[in-house]
Amino acid sequence: MAVELSRLAEAFEICKIGVGGDLYLFHSGLGLKYLAMDDAGEVILRAGQLDRLLSQSNGNMQEFQRMLRIERGQLWMDILEPLRRGLVRLDQLPRAV
Repeated sequence: MAVELSRLAEAFEICKIGVGGDLYLFHSGLGLKYLAMDDAGEVILRAGQLDRLLSQSNGNMQEFQRMLRIERGQLWMDILEPLRRGLVRLDQLPRAV
């Protein structure tokens, strides 16, 4: 479903909460990002992912932190956050009496 939605080239977020939760994030400039989530809604990073990041960063802490932000989907979250806030404001508009 996320792949089909990404063809529309509109930013979106799909979240399935619960056992084995999933998070799909899409932005046309960044592409589609899949993240595994735990029961509390936190992103799960596996040991293999961390090993790969450590290896690719070659001991450079700034590079490791940059790559970790990408792996955790932070770039997508930063872009989607203003859209989330806009939706909250829309829900809070007063109703005409």
